[in-house]
Amino acid sequence: MGLFKDYVSQTRKPEGTLGKMMLKGMNSGHAKMADWGLSHLTKIAPKEIAELGCGGGRNVGELLKKYSDANVTAIDYSPLSVEKATEYNKEEIEAGRCIVKEGDVSKLPLEEGKFDLATAFKTIYFWPGLEKCFGEVARILKPGGYFMIVN
Repeated sequence: MGLFKDYVSQTRKPEGTLGKMMLKGMNSGHAKMADWGLSHLTKIAPKEIAELGCGGGRNVGELLKKYSDANVTAIDYSPLSVEKATEYNKEEIEAGRCIVKEGDVSKLPLEEGKFDLATAFKTIYFWPGLEKCFGEVARILKPGGYFMIVN
């Protein structure tokens, strides 16, 4: 596989040096679309948010800024993504407003009925079996909770 193909393959589960480059690129390259998506969340005030497929952590930080009274739990199945999202949101983690952990969306390591909002930015096409994954999202949402997908 050539270098370009090796780099592009990092979109699914970033690892190593190329994965670090990919995560940095995702944080900047997806920002405009992510911000557009977040701009549509005008009538809610979530207290508990799940960010699913958090990548490099930029959108976690934006959710924490937008909802200053909320806590965010960020999940990714890439250990490198967990590491980078943790670095990116270090201050909010230390303040107790954010948790970043490794997990698979097909079996979310999250409490049932806890979250007001779940978000997924440019990630659902990597999810294994959407019906099962969406069922997991429904399981963790409170009644009347929101699930926002931005692709």
